[in-house]
Amino acid sequence: MQLLRIPNLMTVPGDPIAGYLISGGVGAYGLSRVAPLALSSICFYCFGLIMNDIADLGVDREERPDRPLPSGAASVAAAKIVSIFFLVWGLAMAWLTSSDTGIVASALAVAVISYNCLLKKRPLAGPFSMGACRGLSLMMGAAAGGGVDYRVALAVAGLALYVAAFSSIARLEMKSVVFGISKWFPALCLMLMFAIIFTMSHKSGLEMAMMLKPAIPAVLAIGLAFMCGRRLIRPNDVPAVIGGFVANMMLVQAALCSLAGSTGQIVGGLIACMIPLFALLSLKFYSS
Repeated sequence: MQLLRIPNLMTVPGDPIAGYLISGGVGAYGLSRVAPLALSSICFYCFGLIMNDIADLGVDREERPDRPLPSGAASVAAAKIVSIFFLVWGLAMAWLTSSDTGIVASALAVAVISYNCLLKKRPLAGPFSMGACRGLSLMMGAAAGGGVDYRVALAVAGLALYVAAFSSIARLEMKSVVFGISKWFPALCLMLMFAIIFTMSHKSGLEMAMMLKPAIPAVLAIGLAFMCGRRLIRPNDVPAVIGGFVANMMLVQAALCSLAGSTGQIVGGLIACMIPLFALLSLKFYSS
């Protein structure tokens, strides 16, 4: 549970679920079709986390010796075996759903491997590749539903930029820096994404009354992102602040789900209700 950062896993299935809902998947196939993809996304996330810790083993021995691998709580050999298990099952569930979801899942697997093996230490490519992984996870759900329309494209881009923005902040945890305007980037990414989505939804004929419910979690998500940025003063603040940005993803997903109508609002409400559990688990397990 420490190795897999158990609180973070709660933020993962909402990506493909949101993509599936806003693409119109419920009307065409019902909710059951997205269940394997929610599990698939968790498998890819677990694969990426374990692979990340294996790649960082040398650094963690010096900077984070209490992590499961450098402390010896988990063996490297076992971690490699389990990571391959998660990768295989993630791909299998996606390909069994459809060829489209299988293709996106394969791209997601490549993105995860590229991040951990090639890009993570690069100042720009690292955060953007991390964001791309979450964007592809959302797109995997859309591929199982109605495909990619303007709302899906905006959601993928907005989620990817949001994750990239706070991932770039997370890189500064062990450095002595003064945080500038970059701490506001995650909130600004969300503000821009939702502003464009709601504007285009209204222009396409969606009534303002129907956009009120998704607007509530959207405003809350933007507000929480600004609060997290405001808390970021010293490098020691980074772990807790990143945990806040990660938890906020569930509000983002809830807002995106709510764009799909009454069913999406129910699902979005259930996702948002997991935030207190995330906070409770974060007291015991590392989440950033």
